[in-house]
Amino acid sequence: MTVRPYHRVQYERPYESTRALMSCAERWGAIPTSPFSILDVACGGGANATHMARRWEGSSVTGLDLDEQHVAYARSNTAASLASRMRFLQGDVFALDQALGATTFELVTMMQTLLFFDRATYPRVIEALLQRAKGWVILSTLLSDRKVDLASAITDRSGAEEKTYTYHSWDRDDFIETCKRASAKEVRIERFDIGIDLAKNDGGIGTYTIRAVEGPRLQISADVLMTWHTVGLRT
Repeated sequence: MTVRPYHRVQYERPYESTRALMSCAERWGAIPTSPFSILDVACGGGANATHMARRWEGSSVTGLDLDEQHVAYARSNTAASLASRMRFLQGDVFALDQALGATTFELVTMMQTLLFFDRATYPRVIEALLQRAKGWVILSTLLSDRKVDLASAITDRSGAEEKTYTYHSWDRDDFIETCKRASAKEVRIERFDIGIDLAKNDGGIGTYTIRAVEGPRLQISADVLMTWHTVGLRT
């Protein structure tokens, strides 16, 4: 994995999906009034962690990512005004003890990452996140209300080398039961409908939108319909 242009763009302003996650966290009562800690798992280049630190001045934020390049980029882009409240660590969601010891957090977040885990592994991710939270887990993922799980296999030939991905969308009802089995005491779900137009690029998996005659914009990535939802799990 490498640092990509969107990692830089994310620092300029929070994406709508990031704002939606933060808004849900506030409306669902996941933000304590006293100083609190946040763990952002799969933090990428650190932009989402930075926007959370700026929005919630009483927070201290730990960003964790498997990719050392992402971690290095996040560290190098940490604003001086936030440095005392932010840190970035390299680590694996399935081996959090190695990076974090026994530390727990009032809020654990994961943005648009669960879709890359298959049916056998995503429940383990949910369990790992819940074990680190002493309040809420807030994440975004793809869900279906059609009583189906969907796996979309993608081969991206737009660059010098082919890259393969699989997007997973989960049956909403089964997803809720999976979260409850993982010890979530409450599950909240809100559909995310993007409110801006995104232009279609020249190729690859870049995200774009289509305007329907009626209803919300449709968000597409690699010609796959992205049915994003924000999920809140109370521990």
